[in-house]
Amino acid sequence: MFDGRLCKNGREFAVVDPGVPDGFRVDEHGNVWTSSHDSVQVFDPAGAPLLRIPVPEKIANLCFGGADGRTAYVVASTSLYRIRTTVRDAAAVLRA
Repeated sequence: MFDGRLCKNGREFAVVDPGVPDGFRVDEHGNVWTSSHDSVQVFDPAGAPLLRIPVPEKIANLCFGGADGRTAYVVASTSLYRIRTTVRDAAAVLRA
């Protein structure tokens, strides 16, 4: 059973609680964004928690999108949420 830990090279990167991390994305600063049971959680490149964005439903996945890569789309149990952010998806920076 998955225990909510994110690991890299056999090292624990971060603990996502509650729930299971999914929909990993990296922003232009190297921060890792992931869904959890009740929120979007953001971790710095070293794995320290930076931000938790509550969502009123169980989250299934997330991604960045929009013309400038600054919009996070969150797929939940019955809804799709759009969250405008102040950072861009790392892939959007590479495309620019």
